[in-house]
Amino acid sequence: MNQRLGASRYIGGNEYSIADIAIFPWLRSWRNQGIDWNDYPQLKGWFDEIGARPAVMRGVEVLASLRQPLTSDEAREVLFGSRQYARR
Repeated sequence: MNQRLGASRYIGGNEYSIADIAIFPWLRSWRNQGIDWNDYPQLKGWFDEIGARPAVMRGVEVLASLRQPLTSDEAREVLFGSRQYARR
């Protein structure tokens, strides 16, 4: 994504699209995923720009009071580690 955003303003090209809308929420948990923004400067710029859009800010607030932090390594592994692919 960082390379793609070096070539265009948004994920799908030069216009904001459903691709940006779909990807943004997944990157909101960047800390839990171990992302170091210093490694992805183009992605960080995109993330900040998308996050500053008024409609995105309103959408983020919709469930803000219901959001629960990850409290265990097991939960983090299920959501972001290899266990996310395990059969349950």
